[in-house]
Amino acid sequence: MLGLRAYALLEAGQNGLFENYLDHSLEMTRYFADLIKAADDFVLLCEPKPNILCYRYQPKQGNDEDIDQLNQRVRKQLIDTGDFFIVQVTKHGRTYLRSALMNPFITPEILEALLKKIRSLVAQIKIGIGTTSPN
Repeated sequence: MLGLRAYALLEAGQNGLFENYLDHSLEMTRYFADLIKAADDFVLLCEPKPNILCYRYQPKQGNDEDIDQLNQRVRKQLIDTGDFFIVQVTKHGRTYLRSALMNPFITPEILEALLKKIRSLVAQIKIGIGTTSPN
C-alpha cells in the first residue's frame, strides 16, 4: 500500500518529480560533503553513498575516546533541541555522525546551519579534551 502513492504519481505523468527529487538529494549530498571537506574541524568517514554522509567533529587536540564522547554528546543535544535529527555510527572503533539527506526541502543554508549548530554545541560541552573551542 505504501507504493500506491508513488505508482499513482507515476501514472498521472509526474515521473519528473522523482527524477528532480533524486537530483536535488544528490546535489545536496555533494554540497554537504564539500562543506565538510573544506572544514578544518570536521572529517568525512568516506565519500558519500548516494545521499548518506558519515562525518565527525574532529578538533585539532584531544584523544580519540574524548572526541568520540564529544560527538555522542553533540548528537544527543542536537536531537534534544529538535533542530536536527542525525544518527551515530561506529566505524573502526570511532563514533561518527550520520546524516541521510532525504528531505526535498533541504537547502545549502540548512546544511551550513547544521555545521554551525554542531560547532556551537561543541563550544558548550566541557569534557576535558584540552580545548572545546570550534576552531
